[in-house]
Amino acid sequence: MIIDIKGTILTPGKKGEHCRGNGAHYENGKRIECCCDECDFSCCCLPEDHKWYLPFDETES
Repeated sequence: MIIDIKGTILTPGKKGEHCRGNGAHYENGKRIECCCDECDFSCCCLPEDHKWYLPFDETES
């Protein structure tokens, strides 16, 4: 499990669609701020054909 400094659980991969830190999710009626810029795993959220893409295996974290 990856948790950012604000306590948001991050789920990298699949272009960031399901990650709560992508800026598209809400908690208690407030939008969760996007934290992709400071995420160490942002390369896992790129399209698979991008030159910086890295696959993410949750079993290794």
